[in-house]
Amino acid sequence: MKSKPLPGLMGWLVACGKASPAYFVLLLLLSLLAGCGSGNSGLPPSETLSSIAVTPAAKSVAPGTPVQFTAIGHYLDGTDMDVTDSVAWNSSDGTIATISNSTGSKGVATALVAGFTNITATLGNVSGGAAFTPLALVSITITPATTIMVYNPNASASDAFQFTATGQLSDGTSQDLTNLAVWSSSDNNVAFVSSSTGAAHAIGLGTATISATFAGALSTAAVTVQ
Repeated sequence: MKSKPLPGLMGWLVACGKASPAYFVLLLLLSLLAGCGSGNSGLPPSETLSSIAVTPAAKSVAPGTPVQFTAIGHYLDGTDMDVTDSVAWNSSDGTIATISNSTGSKGVATALVAGFTNITATLGNVSGGAAFTPLALVSITITPATTIMVYNPNASASDAFQFTATGQLSDGTSQDLTNLAVWSSSDNNVAFVSSSTGAAHAIGLGTATISATFAGALSTAAVTVQ
């Protein structure tokens, strides 16, 4: 069977002895491979990155507290872009605080013990940093310290009574620990409290003690359901 002539420029070059069909097949494969490797991350080339700003620039929290750091890249053309998920994060002292480089939690630092560490974000040859200072937790206070709840058998989940927990830090500042503390009730048949939010529900008549613990500190509140 007679083969069909190659079309266009390729056919002319082959006919003139300039190149073989295999040569063009090789060129085609190379161009396809090059195209597969030319994905665009959506970020300008790292060579045009002039600086990185990490926020918050300074943060003090109680040990056990997670903090989300953000990296903003400043480019030579004046563009600012969020590069939080593109940079490599590092804590200068991993015994004081760690920071995640995992997908979905990049830039989340967790204070371990009281101390000081530098948080850095690096992309290419450019880095930016922030100060992270976990402080010792002195005490926790539940508000209110005493409360009276009214029992209502028809109450809905939205009828919860909200307790709050505030931590006093070693530098005299305070921190809201309501959603970080572990909550419990001495009698769930009287008052039930969400272990993660401090929202309480009246279950039956009587008294109960509501507790909040965090980083070894404990506070209690008295509840009367009537």
